[in-house]
Amino acid sequence: MKSFLFVTSEIISMPVEIEAIYFEEGKKKGARIFATFCELDKPSANNRIYRFAEGKRMAKSLIGKFIRYGADWKGKHFKNVPEIGKVESAWVEGKKIKGIIRIWAKKFVAEIKKGKKFLFSVGGVAQFSETVKKGGKFITTLYNAICTHLQLLPNNPKGAGFPSAKMHKIIEINESVMLTQTEDIKVCDAYGCKILRDIRDEFEEARKIEKAVDELAEEKVINRAIAEDIATMIRVVMKEPWKFIDEEKR
Repeated sequence: MKSFLFVTSEIISMPVEIEAIYFEEGKKKGARIFATFCELDKPSANNRIYRFAEGKRMAKSLIGKFIRYGADWKGKHFKNVPEIGKVESAWVEGKKIKGIIRIWAKKFVAEIKKGKKFLFSVGGVAQFSETVKKGGKFITTLYNAICTHLQLLPNNPKGAGFPSAKMHKIIEINESVMLTQTEDIKVCDAYGCKILRDIRDEFEEARKIEKAVDELAEEKVINRAIAEDIATMIRVVMKEPWKFIDEEKR
C-alpha cells in the first residue's frame, strides 16, 4: 500500500508500506486563554511606550509567536528557556493589544487550573527609539516596532510589562492528546525493506527547526538569505527523505 504524508499544503509521497497505524485525533491540548498583552501610548514597567499608531501591526506580528516564561530583576526576558505556549490571535481593542493564547506546558496548565494568574510582556525589535525625561524618569518611545515573542510573567513582575497585561478568562482546558498506536512501518526500495519507527516525529522535528530558523532571522541573529537557504534544504529533505539516507544505512 502506498502512503502519503502531509506537510502544510504539500503532499509528500514516499515508497513505503504501512502495516498498521491507528490514531485518534482530539482537540489541541492545553489551556486557551483570553488576555491583554500590552498597552499602547502608555509607559510600561520598564518605561517603554508602544505607539497606538503601530498597534495593529504589532498585534499582527504577535500571531503565531511562541510564549516563554520569566524575566530577570531588570525585566529582561529569559530566552534560553522552553516554549510553553503560542499566541493564536491578537488584535487592538481601545488602547490595548488583546488576544487568545494556548499554554501547553503541563506545569503551567496545572497552576492555571488552580486559579493562578499570570501577567504578560511583549518582546521584539524596533527600527529606532526616542528617549525623553519625564518626572524624573527616562521614557523611551519605540518606532516601527514588531513583536517576536510573548513572555509569561509571575503576578508581581519587576521592570517588565503592564499591570493590566494579564489573563482575563479561561476559554477551555483540554488535556487530551493524540493517541497513537503504531506498528512497524516497512520501507521498501531497491535496497530491500527495513523498519522505521515514528516517522512522523522526524517531520515534526524538521518543522520545528524551520520555524526556529525563521525566528532567528526575524530577530536578525542570522541573515534572512541564509535562513531561506536552510529552510529550502529542509523542505527538500522532507519531500524525499529516503534520498538523503547514508549509503551505509541503506
